[in-house]
Order: sequence, then C-alpha cells, then structure tokens
Amino acid sequence: MRKCNADRPFFVDHPILAEQSAPTIWTYRDLLSDLAALSRGETSVLGGVDGPVEGRSGNGESKDHRSENGYYLLLGVIARILRDRDCDLSTSAGVELLSNPPSWSGLTQSSDADRSDMAFLLPDGTFDGEALSSRVLASKSHIVLSTSGTTGDPKPIRQSIGNLARAVQISPKHGNDVWGLAYQPTKIAGIQVLLQALCNGNTLVNLFGLPVPTAREWIRRFQVSHLSATPTYFRLLAADTEAYPLVQAVTVGGEVADASIRARLGQLFPNARFRNVYASSELGTLFHSHGDSFLVPDSVRNSIRIQEQRLWVHQDLVAENLRSQCVDGFWDTGDSVEVLGDEPLQIRITGRRSDWINVGGMKVNPHEVETALCSLPGVLDARVFGVPNSVTGSLVAAELSIEPSSSLRVADVRQLLQGILPTHAIPRVISFREGLVISPTGKKERRS
Repeated sequence: MRKCNADRPFFVDHPILAEQSAPTIWTYRDLLSDLAALSRGETSVLGGVDGPVEGRSGNGESKDHRSENGYYLLLGVIARILRDRDCDLSTSAGVELLSNPPSWSGLTQSSDADRSDMAFLLPDGTFDGEALSSRVLASKSHIVLSTSGTTGDPKPIRQSIGNLARAVQISPKHGNDVWGLAYQPTKIAGIQVLLQALCNGNTLVNLFGLPVPTAREWIRRFQVSHLSATPTYFRLLAADTEAYPLVQAVTVGGEVADASIRARLGQLFPNARFRNVYASSELGTLFHSHGDSFLVPDSVRNSIRIQEQRLWVHQDLVAENLRSQCVDGFWDTGDSVEVLGDEPLQIRITGRRSDWINVGGMKVNPHEVETALCSLPGVLDARVFGVPNSVTGSLVAAELSIEPSSSLRVADVRQLLQGILPTHAIPRVISFREGLVISPTGKKERRS
C-alpha cells in the first residue's frame, strides 16, 4: 500500500466566483469524499459545498457556477474513469454535462460492495494511492476529445484510458511533484497531466486561462515543480526576466521546439530537466527526447514508417475511431520529418504539412520562418500564416510580439531576414501585436 497525505491540495483553481480574488483549493480529502458521496447518490453536497454554488452572472441574475469550475469537471471525469464510463469532452454540451453534478445520478452504486470501491480514504488521515492509481490505469473507459483545430475544423477522437496513460510514470520520487496545468483540461495534454498527477497523489495548479502575470505569480506561490506546455505558452512566460529555480522539470509538446526556445527555457528554469514530447490527440504520447530530435524506441520501431518525408504510425497506436482511415494499416500523421539516422531511427519533426504556405508553387514552412523571426533582436514570439493572393495563391504573413523597449520596424524585419530566408519566404505582410492569436490548446492559430 502506498499511503498519501489526504490533506494535500489536489486542485488549485481560479476563484469560483467573480467577486472572489483568492484561488479555490480542493484537497485529496475533498476529492475522495466527493467520489464516495457520488457512490451514495449524494450529488448536491460536493466540493465542500452544500447545494449549488450561487453567484451573480454578468446580467445580475443568480447562477449556479459549479458547471463553470474546473474542479467539478475533473471530478466528473475521474468518477467516470473509476466507474468505467465513457466521457465526451469533444463538445461544449458534453463538457457541461461532465461539469454538472445534478446530471451524475448514473454514477451512483446500488450495493455496499460497489460503494466500497470508492473508499480510498483511510482512518489515519491518508489515502491508498496505490489502489487509486491501479483503478485509474485499469479503467475500461474511453474519452472522446477534439483535435486542436489550429489549421481546420476540430474532429472528435476516441481514446482509451490505457492509451492516454501510456506515458504515466508512477514512482516514490514523483510523490511530491506539483504540476502546473497550462493546458485546457478538456484536451488530450490536459488529461495526460491529470492522469500523471492523480496517479502519484500530486497537486495540480490550474494555470490555463490565467493572465500571464497571474500565472507567473502562481508558479512561484504554489511552488510548481513540473510544467508541461507548448512552446508558445513558454514564450509568454519567457517575457519574465526573473528565473524559476524551484521548477524541476519542463515538458514541451504540441509544436516544434526550436533551439531558441530551448535556450530561453534553460535561462528561465535553470534547475529543470528539459523534455520534448511527440504527442497528438490521435496517438497520445509516442516518444520523447531531451533535444529537438527523437530516437525512435525499439518498442515502437516496427510501428513507424517514413514515406515521402512524412510520418506514418501503425493503426494499433491510433485512436479507435480513426483506424478505418488507415492505409495498409498505417495512419498518416500529417507531420513532416527529417531523417537524421537509420540505425537507430532518429528523426526531427519539421512541422505539419497542412501548415505549409504555397507561394506561387514554392512551399514555405511557417515554423522555419518563425524560428528566423524569433532570432531577431527584440522579438519575443511570432505567428506566421498564409493570406490569400490572386497572383501567387498565398502570401506569407507574420504577426510579431516584441519587447516593450524595442524600436524594431517592419523595414528592419525584412532587411534582417534577407540573409536568413529565401525571398519567397520573407513575410510580405508584417504587423506587431501585443498578444498573438492562440488556440485553446496553447498553439498558434494558423488560420488568418
């Protein structure tokens, strides 16, 4: 038995009501007591609150705010995982259902034996972390998620808990981790962070949706030790000049992580291990590295194909509802790769093929243009995308976020790029923005 402190915070969330300023904190005792209450059919007394969480909406009317709070969403997801029930997080209606305790009557149990399955709390003020993690990892439930939709309409993906938990690491050395949740909890990366934290009895600090200055303050205040986010999110944090020495591990995923962001992360998190993961809604986490290239492990080597510089993955590793779309048993990930070595197979992800911009028949990789732009003095981040043009089909456009003290001008940008990029890849449309357009998954939007 692995005993864990039941009074340790499980979830540090945004203020539950608009008129509040302090974060709302739920402990593992709150979580496990609520799971037990659900098994008894007590759906109104949850989160230490008797009845709906009443407050005032924007028009002054009384409103139950439980369905808008992250804790109740996670509680609904966890309860369904433990009860082998499927969760639909791909639509707003599904999320609202999972966040709304009055709709959870189907999770109640009919017998004392069934109810005892939710009894993780122990008399000595601890809880059985081993039993909880074993139940989570053995779950037969599936979660329906939506893809990021950065280049097109999001599509639903049905993933098993087993596939989502493929990268979960359970160890005593992870017992005191504090995770910053920088992803939307309804997306695959958010669920993966939840599973990692839950299976180790860790604290989750909800950074998603917070203003960047508040997120920085919470990372320090709650002593976050592990952060997983996109390069775009980390660049927002990187505008801070003060380092975060308590962060022990930084995981980057969802976008190409170039040398510039890795160097900046080294300055921002001087005591942290760096890990770059290759993961997607369709696949879960496939492999990881400590740099910008990936050594494909032997365990999945036979499940990987490189065809015409694109990455294909065997259907056994793909979400169940997409396997019928595989060609000869393999799924086209849509990611462009550069092969660096064959034995063992070493690859570098160069970007998504659908992101590329066609300029008069010449293909431009927006990630390469962004890397060049971010190397310029005074540039904090860049978003590159295509805009329609009647002559060339598309033009390269760029939005830049620059340092407040920078005097960089559009003409300067074009001149500095002359020796870095080919002429057709230099942005014809350049603008400066205080904040770049970011999707709910923390990625840059590629649509104009």
